[in-house]
Amino acid sequence: MKPKRLPKKAQMILNEMPSRGGGLNRWLFKAAIHLLKHQGPDEVEAILEERTAGEPIKKGEIERAVFRAGEAIEGKLLTGNSQMKVWPTIDVNRRTEIIAAGGNLGKLRSKNPVTCVPMDLSPESVITKLFPGDPLICCATTLAGALTRPLSEWIGFLHQQQFIVPSPMRARSGLTQDGRISRRCLENTGYRRYMVVEQDEGTLDEQAAIILHLADIWPLTMVVHSGGKSLHAWFCCESSSENQQGLFMRLAVSYGADPATWTRCQLVRMPGGLRDNGNHQEIVFFNPFVIR
Repeated sequence: MKPKRLPKKAQMILNEMPSRGGGLNRWLFKAAIHLLKHQGPDEVEAILEERTAGEPIKKGEIERAVFRAGEAIEGKLLTGNSQMKVWPTIDVNRRTEIIAAGGNLGKLRSKNPVTCVPMDLSPESVITKLFPGDPLICCATTLAGALTRPLSEWIGFLHQQQFIVPSPMRARSGLTQDGRISRRCLENTGYRRYMVVEQDEGTLDEQAAIILHLADIWPLTMVVHSGGKSLHAWFCCESSSENQQGLFMRLAVSYGADPATWTRCQLVRMPGGLRDNGNHQEIVFFNPFVIR
């Protein structure tokens, strides 16, 4: 089948591709968002593979960007209930100022309450503190393999999972916007319990500096090292309004956060879980005392 001709806007975005280290991961997501409006997922992957030829693309990176872009479109990421029509661009000057203030991974670790109060940081212990009772929880070993079960049924298996939805689920399955039954979609995802801020760019020290700054605004519950190049910061937010949550997320995005985690059913790294490359997803900060 002859591929559809791309509109001028999508072609312009393709022509703006940065090199690795210059925001390539964010660009892949942005390009996929625009391309999926005109092409199917397979065609979009092929276009991005051709466009990024010569760059050091990691295995599965393009597929993940297209998958997340599809979810973002389904979840109306760019037009959500908080009236966010466009996410802000990175405020480079402000980000630089925050990083220059001296925050780093070592300082983040030093503020970890569990260094003063010994605590079990196994996935089972941490997840049961994050989600008290026996709520429905959605976890996955792969992006396409999510399952929703009561937390009690996950005990003993959480350490094998790569991903988790950072909010309780309301049902084992739901209907997507195109009418498909899914174990993970907006319809069966409950209220937003944790806002997760993920940064794909910058060193771990730089990411930690941004997290420490945001922690002065909202209560920081946990930070997970992805087992790769990013830190995932969990902020407790269930007592806030969606408008407040949206404003906080916009601020985080302006500092370099990935807006994909705004979608309530978005998968994030399982604390203490196992990444597909064999790396442990370390919990570098955990403060259960801010959980409400």
